[in-house]
Amino acid sequence: MLETVARLTSALVSAALWPLSGLSQAWQLASISAVFGVLLVLVYGRVSFQSRLRATKRAIAAYVLESVFFRHDLRITLGAQARLLGQGFVYLGLALPPLLVMSVPCVVLLADLNLRYGVRPLRVAEAAILEATVNDGVPLESVSLAVPPHVAATPPVRDAASRTVSWRVTPDAEGEFDLVMTLGDRGTFSQPLAVGTRDRVTPLTSARWWERLLYPSDREIGTGLPLARVELAYPDRPLVLFGRSWNWLLLFFLASLASGLAGSRVFRIEV
Repeated sequence: MLETVARLTSALVSAALWPLSGLSQAWQLASISAVFGVLLVLVYGRVSFQSRLRATKRAIAAYVLESVFFRHDLRITLGAQARLLGQGFVYLGLALPPLLVMSVPCVVLLADLNLRYGVRPLRVAEAAILEATVNDGVPLESVSLAVPPHVAATPPVRDAASRTVSWRVTPDAEGEFDLVMTLGDRGTFSQPLAVGTRDRVTPLTSARWWERLLYPSDREIGTGLPLARVELAYPDRPLVLFGRSWNWLLLFFLASLASGLAGSRVFRIEV
């Protein structure tokens, strides 16, 4: 189910990014974030109680003015502040349910964008750590790695405390490669390695549902395979905009927030 949602989301995001393919990746992210911010505001306007939100915000403004104008009268000021606090809780109760509803598509979208703008493929001759975490009861010595041509791997490093087996892998050519792990006679798992070829990479494949939600993978750990997670430590992707380097999540937040606030004014939506 999660894999199907991830594939559908990836296809939709790829289609949305296609007209922006001529832009730098930083401008791509800023553009799609701005569009998403406006869409979120429109959805919020549909699923929230706009008339009650508007009335609550007016009441809050009135109680603020009352506490300012009658600040020399302690009884009136305290009463206004108490009512202001109560209206604040009313506003929170009205705003939270639609925000919770909207958080589901937000998490799914952010998970996909993280694979595109949070990390990047390896470059030729650039090394990365591949780490497999196996379940209890599986001998670490039984875990081995087979690499294709154009990829070199160091001998494994085994950590019994964390139940991990790690290799340093280094490609000498561009392309997409399969790193095949064998867990004794319990089965195999193939981890994709992207070298200079893809905009979207798969840094983590997990059997845990919350990690599958946050890190959608092209592969799936088969039922019965005693493997908890496989992580390939891709480097962070640099995003440069206006002469400075940005964290992708911060850039997404600022662009979507600015466009969302502008959209709320244009479409007269209370937020």
